[in-house]
Amino acid sequence: MRRNRIRCAACPEMTRLAGPVREFAEIMAQRRGTELDFWIKQVREAGLVELGPFLRGLDQDYDAAVAGLTLPYTNGPCEGVNTI
Repeated sequence: MRRNRIRCAACPEMTRLAGPVREFAEIMAQRRGTELDFWIKQVREAGLVELGPFLRGLDQDYDAAVAGLTLPYTNGPCEGVNTI
């Protein structure tokens, strides 16, 4: 972990992105989809244009994003099954 922080410190853009990306990973891992609005607002207010395409994708399918980050259901085991 320390080595990653050193690499990020060498690039100011990466340093600015690291926190919000880490926060989103925690929202995903802990299924805290109710915090998505607050996270999106923080990223927009910070002016992190690098995350713009990601935010547009969340906006386009917002309900599905919140559900995916909140509900315990998954279709993961079915993915990639191509037998009839």
